[in-house]
Amino acid sequence: MITSGAKAEVINRINSICGFTISEEKLPPSIRMAITSLANTLKELELTRQVIIIEEKEYMKKGRTLFRNKKDLEELEKNLITYKEKLNILINKFNERLKELSQEIINDLTKKDYGNKLDEKNYAMESKLIIEPIHCKKCGAQLKLSTTGITKCEYCGTIYKISEYLDLLSDIIENDKKHKIL
Repeated sequence: MITSGAKAEVINRINSICGFTISEEKLPPSIRMAITSLANTLKELELTRQVIIIEEKEYMKKGRTLFRNKKDLEELEKNLITYKEKLNILINKFNERLKELSQEIINDLTKKDYGNKLDEKNYAMESKLIIEPIHCKKCGAQLKLSTTGITKCEYCGTIYKISEYLDLLSDIIENDKKHKIL
């Protein structure tokens, strides 16, 4: 899913939740930023889902022949189940954020309709719903998920497994700052 496709999907979901069509250009900058942020997160979630599907297909194709040890095979199965569960939790959290943003849009439009527009300083405040991109814990560079299931920081070389990447994704969706650069 390309970013513009993800953004269109986020806007369609917001329209559905709000019950009417929103005009993005008429929204305050903080809400437009939150929409873009959610679109980027949706793209990350979709890419993560695709990587898990690839891992599962690899397991189905050659997992049984590669793992002669039953314990290793069971561990791989367990990991795949864990990845899917984590991803479903993240999708649910993402949908909660989407509902919160939709409510923020409704509140913003209601204030405009009744002439209670906030002063420009308050109006331009950042939305609480902006989700930051995923960054390397070691150097702070933005990470890009690889379809191999292992993400390597392009700058410092730190390697992240799917489970670690899912944890980082979870932290940004929850807006947890514990993975900020030390």
